Order: sequence, then structure tokens, then C-alpha cells
Amino acid sequence: MEKIPSEYFLSGEIKGMTKEQKNKKEKISINKMQYIAKKIMEEIKLKFNHDTNLHIYDRYSKKYNILQIFVIFFGNKKYNKRKIDISFLIVIKEEYPISPPLVFCLTEFNKYFDIFNMRNIQNNLIPEWSNNFTINDLIVNIPSLLDSIDYQVSQKLLPIVGKYIINGMHYDINDFLLNSNNKLFKVKILVNDNSDENAEFIPMYLIITKTNLIFLKQGHRPHRNLCKIKYIINLVGIERIRRFLKEGEMFEELSCFKIVANNKENTNNTIFSKTICVKDNNFIVKEINDLITKRKDDLMYHFKFFENSYSNGVSELEKIIEIKERIIEENPEENIFNQIQGLYNKLIEISSNMDQIDFSVYVKKLQKFLEKYDTIKNCKSEDKTNSNSINQKGNNYNFGFD
Repeated sequence: MEKIPSEYFLSGEIKGMTKEQKNKKEKISINKMQYIAKKIMEEIKLKFNHDTNLHIYDRYSKKYNILQIFVIFFGNKKYNKRKIDISFLIVIKEEYPISPPLVFCLTEFNKYFDIFNMRNIQNNLIPEWSNNFTINDLIVNIPSLLDSIDYQVSQKLLPIVGKYIINGMHYDINDFLLNSNNKLFKVKILVNDNSDENAEFIPMYLIITKTNLIFLKQGHRPHRNLCKIKYIINLVGIERIRRFLKEGEMFEELSCFKIVANNKENTNNTIFSKTICVKDNNFIVKEINDLITKRKDDLMYHFKFFENSYSNGVSELEKIIEIKERIIEENPEENIFNQIQGLYNKLIEISSNMDQIDFSVYVKKLQKFLEKYDTIKNCKSEDKTNSNSINQKGNNYNFGFD
């Protein structure tokens, strides 16, 4: 057998990146992000610089190497008929445009359905992101999303809007507290509680929004404010809170409770069966209990239909589709289209398992909806093309959303 030369073997210490190499890589990354930021703001100014209906400004963070774009839609204006200004934050990272930016609402614009709670609404604006889209495309879709939310809420429908990233993103706990509706509690979650030897407490933050319970694992010192979401519980799915006392040295000076919830109503149908503890203060547990009960009662009072409820039957799904189809008639939003298509598929699945209902009826309705959507979309595209043609001939350049 031929002898392998010694230079093909690794020996000694395997060294990582030198300080100089690390600094060079960081500099390249910063330069790239600054170039991206410059191009984005040039595109934004070209389209919106003369539009008095909104205000856009940017902030570059060298520390985190991200670009923050703040968009303010002025109240009583073309894109926002409400009395208040509505603000949004768009966060762009180095991977843009391959990876989509994050979009957060920074204003409570509907008192019954609040999305000012760090949920990323990018997917509601552009569901199928590609590097052909720009920040301008996101901005122009925001007003129709706001109107869509208001309309669905007015029809007693609690819609699905935005997403949280579980275990995959650092959230600053202080960002949740910008909205006074979001309430913060420090808790301890007991893990491995079936084994006394391996049982341990993990400190977490509990955020109670108007629609969810969010458990976030605290970051390490000195960045305790940077957290990852571990669990999300839908308030509608909570049946009750069971308070109890635990014996043992590790439970001294602690008050404990468990949330009894319908697991099918929770994020990804995950099972949450954890013991939650706070320092020996029954007032805090009572405060948590009362707040959860009140907010669930508010949801049940103000809403009749819940889009993400597993218990929706044929009549509920038909009503939800009816509400959303009215939105499509006014504006062929891709996200609403995807939701309606999903609801029809769910109707077909349910009815196919019921003897008294012919599922082919909903197959035909879905086909009819798809045809109608294409017609509306084509008409809107033609109207937009004709409008642009008229503007160009008249040298009257339109910097708005039309």
C-alpha cells in the first residue's frame, strides 16, 4: 500500500479565525449592509419623497449591523383615514433581499385586535417572498392590510395576522413593553418535574398580550433582556388556571399553577403542561389569573368567529370565507386569497367525512372562487396599467400607492 504523505494529517492545535481575520470579516459585512441600506433608501426616496401622506426615515445600527426603517402613515390622510398616525418598523439584515425583512406594527390602531406585540406581519404583506420584491412593495401593501384587519374585526372575525419565531430569534423584552397592553411577569418553569433528581427551574418572562400568552427564556448576563420564545398559548384555548401548592424544599416560598388549555388551539398543536411558579405571593398568581380570564372574556364577547379555531364547523367556515371574499372583491390580496383557498380545502376535508353533505359542492365553489379571483386580479392590473399610462402622457408622476 502506498504511504500517505505526512502533510495530509492534522496535528497539534486547530486554530480558529484570528482577530485580524475576524475584524476583516466584520468590516466586509458592515460595508455590505451599508451599501444595501444606501440602495434601499434611494429606492424609497424615488417613490415616496413627494408623498405627504406618510413619513419614512431610517436608522442604521452598526452594533447589530441592521437597517431599521420607520414608516408613519399620517391620520386623516389618503392611506389612513383613522384619526391617529400609525407607525411600522421594517428591519433589514445582511441577507436581504434573499431573506425577507421583518415587519412590526408600532401602534394600537384597533382596540379589539392589537398587533402591536412584536408579531412579524411580513407574510401578511407578501406571502411568497423572493429577491424580486423590494421594501417599497411591503410599504404599499400596508394600508390594505390595515383596512382588511378593521373589516374582519367589524364582522366579528378574529383573523390570523403575523407570526412569532419560536426558538429561532432573539426578542428584546423591552420592545413588548412599548405597548402598555402587554403585561410582563417573571416566572419560573419547572422542567423534568416527573423526576425529583433532574427537576429544575428555568427563569422565564411571561408576556400576556390581548390574544396570547408568550413564555420567553431569559438571555444570559448581561443581556437578560434578549430572549427566545419557548411557548405560545392562545387565550381562546385556555379553559382554566389550576392553582396548587407543591411540597419539597425546592418549592419553598413559591406559589405554583398550571394552565389547562385545549392543546389543539395552541401554536403548532404543541402540548403545554408545565408547572409555573412565582415567588410566594398569591396576589401575583391572582393577578395573572384575573388578567387571563378578563382578556379571554373580552375576546369571546367581541368576536363570534375565530379563524384559527380547530372547532370550526361547516357553518363557521362558510361565514369566515364569506367575510374574506368581500375583501377580495375590493382588493385581490394574495394573503387573503391563500387564506380563503385554505378554508375551502378545510371545508372539503370536513364535508367529505360527513354523509349528509356532498363535498363536491365545495369543490365547485372553490373552482368558481379561483376563476373570480383571476378576473378581479386581471381587472385591477389593467386599471393600474391604464392609470400609469395616463400619468406618463401627462407628465404627472404619481408617488403614491396607485
